[in-house]
Amino acid sequence: MTIAPAPSRARFWLWLIPVAALALGLWLAWRTAPVTPAHLLDLASRAQAGWLAAAVGGQILHFVGYQMLFAGALRAVGARSSTCRWPHLMPRVLAWTAADRLMPLAGLGGGAALVGLLAADAPPNRVAPSRTVAAMALVYALDYGVFALLAVATLVALAAAHALTPGEAAAVMALSGIVVCVAAGLALALRRWPRASGRLIRFLHFTAAMARRRPKVLLGSVAGCLVREVGDAFALVAACRAFGVQAPALMIAAMYVISGAVALVSFVPQGIGVVEASITILLRGLGVPPGAALASCLLFRGVSFWLPIPLGMAAGAAIRRDAVASSGTARPARGVAGALPDDLHRPGAPLPPAQGSDGRDPRRQQG
Repeated sequence: MTIAPAPSRARFWLWLIPVAALALGLWLAWRTAPVTPAHLLDLASRAQAGWLAAAVGGQILHFVGYQMLFAGALRAVGARSSTCRWPHLMPRVLAWTAADRLMPLAGLGGGAALVGLLAADAPPNRVAPSRTVAAMALVYALDYGVFALLAVATLVALAAAHALTPGEAAAVMALSGIVVCVAAGLALALRRWPRASGRLIRFLHFTAAMARRRPKVLLGSVAGCLVREVGDAFALVAACRAFGVQAPALMIAAMYVISGAVALVSFVPQGIGVVEASITILLRGLGVPPGAALASCLLFRGVSFWLPIPLGMAAGAAIRRDAVASSGTARPARGVAGALPDDLHRPGAPLPPAQGSDGRDPRRQQG
């Protein structure tokens, strides 16, 4: 599956927006917790190695949840069980993660990259693009839906415990207003372009019809969403503990949920810059020292955002290398010259006419 690259002007804006957001977010984080680079290096040298490993373990748990989420969604749309197994699907999930992180640089979405990877697989693991897109729709719907429920539950729990200051409560109300405005804008856009809304409705109907065939399979996807969120929250708690932050673990996890909610409505790819600023500001609100707050935020983002990029790029390179190797070994034999590898795997495909000893069609020789 070939995906055309974005135009040069679009690529420029896809570069500029996240780079500017990252610069602004780091500047806000530094203004909230002003520390010198020498102080950060000193904190890094005194970080607890056990909690550093625990932060990486939380990210591993994050990918375990994503594997469960994607496997359930692919099974729901009718993919083969061999496609959803860990050795086959996990490298593709890693490659999708890298593409999703590098979306501003490549001009492509992670979903489009996963569609191309699964469509390029050799039979019987190949998944049709329409089914992969339906699976991606289920993935995003379940992922955002579960996170929205967690965010609402977290805010309600904090409000009930009177842990929100009046300023934070006002910020939550403003955030809710932004969500309502975005939903209203999408509804107006769909009414203005009925053809696009009709296509979207047909696609959602197709996705729902595919999901209704195997509703029990989606329970594994929901469990994967929960595992992913727990892994991310644990990674932030471990990053804070590595620098001696003794704030309650539940409050740190709540800060993760709130920062994720802010990033979700920021329209910045992967919340880059927004998460850095919001986590640092929230940790400072908990009374965390400036150096520990900034160092914890940078460690968490390094593990959760930047570390998966080289891993995903390596996984994508391995997938392409295996695809080239398999295409080289699956060449047709002499007796069926001209048959494609796909035709050999597809039952009922017509075979080319047999060849004579001189390489010509024997039927023509008789004539």
